[in-house]
Amino acid sequence: MSKTANEGHDTPLSSEYDFALLNIGRLEAVSGLSRVQLLRPGSQLKFIPEEILIHGRDFRLLRVGFESRGLESQAFQVTMAIVQARAQSSQTQQYRGITLSKAGKVSGSRKPPIPLLETLEDWEAERKKQGASGWRVSTVNERFDIATSLSGYFCVPKRILDSEVRRAFAHFHQGRGPRLSWHHPGGSDLLRCGDFYVASDPNKDDVRAVESMLQAGHSDVVLVDAMDDMPSLADTQLAHLKLRALCLPGLDLDPDLFVLLDPSLLDSSVAEDKWLSALEGTRWLDYVRSCLRKASDISVLVTSRVRSVVLQEHGDRDFNGLLSSLVQLLLAPEARTLFGFQSLVQREWVAAGHPFLTRLGETGAGEEAPVFPLFLDCVWQLLQQFPAEFEFSEFFLLALHDSIRVPDTLTFLRNTPWERGKKSGQFNSYTQVYTPEYGQSLAGSSVNLQLSVWDWDLRYSKEQISQFLNPGYNPEHRPDSWLPRQQMGSSALTISGLQDELSCLQELLRKLTPRISPEDHCKKRDPNTILSQIR
Repeated sequence: MSKTANEGHDTPLSSEYDFALLNIGRLEAVSGLSRVQLLRPGSQLKFIPEEILIHGRDFRLLRVGFESRGLESQAFQVTMAIVQARAQSSQTQQYRGITLSKAGKVSGSRKPPIPLLETLEDWEAERKKQGASGWRVSTVNERFDIATSLSGYFCVPKRILDSEVRRAFAHFHQGRGPRLSWHHPGGSDLLRCGDFYVASDPNKDDVRAVESMLQAGHSDVVLVDAMDDMPSLADTQLAHLKLRALCLPGLDLDPDLFVLLDPSLLDSSVAEDKWLSALEGTRWLDYVRSCLRKASDISVLVTSRVRSVVLQEHGDRDFNGLLSSLVQLLLAPEARTLFGFQSLVQREWVAAGHPFLTRLGETGAGEEAPVFPLFLDCVWQLLQQFPAEFEFSEFFLLALHDSIRVPDTLTFLRNTPWERGKKSGQFNSYTQVYTPEYGQSLAGSSVNLQLSVWDWDLRYSKEQISQFLNPGYNPEHRPDSWLPRQQMGSSALTISGLQDELSCLQELLRKLTPRISPEDHCKKRDPNTILSQIR
């Protein structure tokens, strides 16, 4: 829905008045000073509204007024059209009526703006770009028979056979075994994996296969519990609800949640001198700080010695992606370019199976948690502290944040690569873009194809896209270090001393593999310091 059109620009959902149905958090009809009706999907209007208030999940509030000049019928029709559209929309429908006329005018040879990592060639190019010569691209999950939440391809140590990969991955939660996230130019490797499957019963060969995958050719391996000193998904969601309640008083919340919120957050008249303390009370910024501290500590592990650093999280689909992405932002200048950052999000979030749809609360599973917005806030904090290091601007971060709920792309409206790629009668493609090979021309002036979120030029004007670039970026500027000068304690255990004869893989790796937390190697650290820039 749009209040005004972008004159001269065929770019849907890109003005301040545009709202996707998924983005509507609360809809109210208002008449006079006292009559207010909350309109849920399927509601019926009890009066003719003078205006409607649309509360966005992206913290926007849109007021649409109707002039009292015989437009009562139009006010009723417009309001009920929105109510009915919300009721009829569902994730199975996926907004099949949306058309993007600009998409029909593009050249048939159009290439994706960034590699979508849906092909073996994309993954091989990524491996070579990272210089990961000790790794290879495995096709063992090409049919998604090991893990539907993983990409069809991923990098494993070169000497590990696919049969060993299959055997090892069977002992990890949802088949999400250890695989390469990023190869550091200094020789270290950053891996990620899920928890060990509690019901697994590994034999000696299975233990050796997992050990080899975790070591990745290194003599040292450190297993980092991604959730140590980090907020839970429930904590993250509650903090975000408090933040929204503070910024948008009167938010439509589940009644059970009201008992968890500070009553002052629900009051629209929070005094200005108390607003900052109320913001602190949401704990959102505490969680941003925790993420940045943890990423900084992991970065020290990656750079201090040539080793394998493994991020482990129960599901391997939330904070593993957040921490891996932040570590790469801290250590890899390429990740701080516009192209590199988009590639990073595509690899560590989209291709890695972050459950965007579930975390948006659209599946009804009660597992809503804004992990990706938390990551974007972390990036914004880094951008503010080190503006010369980032090619992209906060306008780009805002556009990416707003795109989470835009229905013209499958990128953020599916939970897994398998869901994103499976054949649907609604779409003309197996992928999240126009055609599987990007080689067929797009016929017609109006098409109904799902786009990649990175196809900005089909949704934004050239003037808007130009604002994605940070004018203060200096590619030649390099700080001596982004990281504190701590070194990891020398007493940490390594997996090389483990006995192959241990029969229980879970006990083997959980009890004897080191799990590093910030306290283990940052005891003298200033608690107020997130990152230190040494000039």
